[in-house]
Amino acid sequence: MKQAIEEVIEAIAVKRKVNAIYSHQNHDTPVVTPRLSKVSFYEGGFLPDGDVYTPSTDRSLIGGQGDLTFEELIQLWKEKRYIALIGDPGCGKTVLSDRLETRCGCVCFHLKFMNLNYDSATLITLKELLLDFAHPELDQHTRDLAFEWVMKNQSKCSIMLDGYDQARWAMKENPPKVSYVTKSCVSDVISNLCCGNFLPMTQVLVTSRPYMMLPLPI
Repeated sequence: MKQAIEEVIEAIAVKRKVNAIYSHQNHDTPVVTPRLSKVSFYEGGFLPDGDVYTPSTDRSLIGGQGDLTFEELIQLWKEKRYIALIGDPGCGKTVLSDRLETRCGCVCFHLKFMNLNYDSATLITLKELLLDFAHPELDQHTRDLAFEWVMKNQSKCSIMLDGYDQARWAMKENPPKVSYVTKSCVSDVISNLCCGNFLPMTQVLVTSRPYMMLPLPI
């Protein structure tokens, strides 16, 4: 199992390097350093038509610290099972998630919602989501052993779900609880993951524009 997960880690690193090369072909691209704020985000439900979401800046809700440093964000990432990076287009959400991925100190599966827009007839398992579809370059035996390692080492893993606003489906409040080997629609798999029915000891990070996060069930 150890060799299998090491091959997965290497495959993830290769893809990250390739993506970085594609992202920096324009050498005039500025270095992005987003300003971070810890906020009380929402209490569930939709905004009335025409209203614009504004996060809370009440410092009494956030321990007297509005702005966060990147190091403080890393510490939050270690303490919380589930966090979200929320912001407008181009504010640096994906950049931050990439930086967190390199600093989280665990095996990080980075999935983009834009690649998870399967139709309702496509049924998948958690293993297919994390390994089979993401790393077809690895043989089946390696992926099987790597998933076995993940199941036994959940606290050493993290999952980044990038760009929820690009999903053409919504997470469910009460997804049907299914087993790890049961094929389900992608919304059920992701919902079970975020609710902690799958991999309850694994950290999950979601990035999104604000309007898509508001209707998420508490």
